[in-house]
Amino acid sequence: MVAGWFVGWTVRTDVFQFLAGVGLLLLFAFAMSWIGIWLGLSVPSVEVGQQVSFIVIFPITFISRVMWRSTARLKSSVETSLL
Repeated sequence: MVAGWFVGWTVRTDVFQFLAGVGLLLLFAFAMSWIGIWLGLSVPSVEVGQQVSFIVIFPITFISRVMWRSTARLKSSVETSLL
């Protein structure tokens, strides 16, 4: 969150909603770590575990909006350049 703050991210809701969002992110990270543990314990070797985790994680990288140009991001960069 500190890195996000440095690039201009701000909280636009109240404290309760912010903490609920942080809690949801922590819960997601906790669930993903247990899924990784389960995958690691269910495969026969380390190499197979690495290949399985790559097959699971690789498609998730294409879901990110980082690869697409967003009009909201474009508008915010134009607004900050005019200031």
